[in-house]
Amino acid sequence: MSYASPTMNLNAEQIEGVQYFTEKYDIIFMQSLVADSEVRLWDGANASEPRVCRFCGKTEPDVTFANKAHAIPEFLVNKSLFSMNECDICNKYVADHAEVDLANWLGPLRTAMQMFGKKGVPTYDAKGIRMEMKPTGLAINIRAPP
Repeated sequence: MSYASPTMNLNAEQIEGVQYFTEKYDIIFMQSLVADSEVRLWDGANASEPRVCRFCGKTEPDVTFANKAHAIPEFLVNKSLFSMNECDICNKYVADHAEVDLANWLGPLRTAMQMFGKKGVPTYDAKGIRMEMKPTGLAINIRAPP
């Protein structure tokens, strides 16, 4: 079974890549990241078990679980999938470090693919190249080095 849409206009190499993964792997979970309601991922058998942070392994009362922890970063268009097993300390650390670095690294791709973040489609501006979405489409400006 192939999950590639016929409207994707894939070349032969891309079709071969999709076929490889569909032959080797089974989809065990499929979820829209922009759902009408929140989906909460829970590592425990039931909600009565104590929450354990998936990063540091600590439980309440040593840590708190008050903030919403996106299971996939929000800048990757996740508006609904949350982890119930990420303490507030680790959530802040991951957001301030790993997610910032990943967002910066994916900057041009996020702009080109029109991936809406909290403030809309991000503008990429680095190393003499500026990419931004305008009402007329993607605008790329290449500046000469100083």
